[in-house]
Amino acid sequence: MLGRKGMWLVGSVFTIAGVVLQLVAESTALLMAGRLVLGVGVGGFSVTSPLDMGEVAPAQLRAPMLMCWQLTLSVSQIVAAGINRAMALEPATSFSFRFPIGFQLLFPILVLAGLPFVPESPRWLVARGKTDRAARSLRRLFPGRGRDRDREHPDPDPSIIAALQHHMDTESRLHSGGGWTQLVTDRVERRKVVVSAGALVAQQVNGIQWFYYFRTVFARDIGLQDPFLMTLIVFSIQVVVVAAAVVLADRLPRRRLLLATTGIMTVSIFVVGCLGIPSHEVQNQVIGRVIISFVILEIVAFNFAWGPLGWTIASEMAVGRNRNKIYAVAVAAFWVTVWVTVSTLP
Repeated sequence: MLGRKGMWLVGSVFTIAGVVLQLVAESTALLMAGRLVLGVGVGGFSVTSPLDMGEVAPAQLRAPMLMCWQLTLSVSQIVAAGINRAMALEPATSFSFRFPIGFQLLFPILVLAGLPFVPESPRWLVARGKTDRAARSLRRLFPGRGRDRDREHPDPDPSIIAALQHHMDTESRLHSGGGWTQLVTDRVERRKVVVSAGALVAQQVNGIQWFYYFRTVFARDIGLQDPFLMTLIVFSIQVVVVAAAVVLADRLPRRRLLLATTGIMTVSIFVVGCLGIPSHEVQNQVIGRVIISFVILEIVAFNFAWGPLGWTIASEMAVGRNRNKIYAVAVAAFWVTVWVTVSTLP
């Protein structure tokens, strides 16, 4: 109902409200309430952004564009790690934890500032019968298509209009039979949900979140002298690997790539578990370095395959009359899995 831009607006407002609540919090209850509000905003972006990327990207660039969602997550992690590293060197004051929280205001503010210049998804507009706005959006997305045409005629190329009309007819036909109950009762729609949600659930059940959430404590317990620096190094490697995946991963057989990296991750996390338990007995620096080496190997394997491909597969399988609903269920399953693994596995 709100459109992609509308959801970004709502997500930005919730994100700002959540951050402000955490900044002014003097109690754990208010801090948690702010985190909950912030989570609503982040959830809105998690659902809407990959959907929009899949809708506006040309077919040949769709998969790499969807993988860029994981790249943005990786870049944000290295920025956060750098800020935390700097704050760890500061005196232990409220500023040390409030500044990283307040820094989160930058991104929703940038989104709000850029919204007027971002075209709405033509696919979403067509599905709502707003073909004139969809045509304008297409012109903004693909300005080169009409470069050779008479500048006195503002209409887009007739082929684009024809494609737009085709999509409008297709969407009208598909949406006429959609509904939440079909995600369970319809065999084809149910299979889409299972594959789409399953890709994001499988992305998380491998236990990768233990490092993202508890990396500093873990690095300290295995005897590393500077856990924050280690985190910064690992995240720098991660950005390079995800960037390589954006360029290369879609050229490789997905099933074999996922199976191979799953094997590497299984061996890595097994070695880390065997050498790092119980953690308080890990005093040998050599053992600590071996552990962190296998942690890096696990991070590399994850971010070359499951990290970017999980979002790509989930978006590609969310198609047809229940596209938005299928992807919403998939992202909800993703966050529930993150919560369960983080709360139980460590």
